[in-house]
Amino acid sequence: MDRSFPEISPRGFAGLGITLPALAEIRIALTGGRDTAKFHVPPSDLRRYHHGTCQYSKPADQAATYPLLEAFGRVCKKCAIVLPPAPDALWRAAAFAARRRDVRLARPPALRSHAMPNGRPLPR
Repeated sequence: MDRSFPEISPRGFAGLGITLPALAEIRIALTGGRDTAKFHVPPSDLRRYHHGTCQYSKPADQAATYPLLEAFGRVCKKCAIVLPPAPDALWRAAAFAARRRDVRLARPPALRSHAMPNGRPLPR
């Protein structure tokens, strides 16, 4: 499966310096996750095995909801996370902003203040 859903690193998100209550309210139905085990995204129907889903996911009727921000790091890499359009857009925008901040902070200080976004020096 293709895992195209972006991760929001705790450092990157905390570095944004803003609180997005709507982001913290995004919940997702997951199975598993006991102790330190991975979470799995259940198939969209009630069948145990469904072509294209993780072999370890359980049926949707056995799922519980968890805050995605807290559970994301423990979601199985084979499971595909699908959100409704508005929460999906909010999550992707926050991930983009956090990633941009991580990249900006990774640059040497000289490049941060006297460089264009592509890293080239400012024209004089």
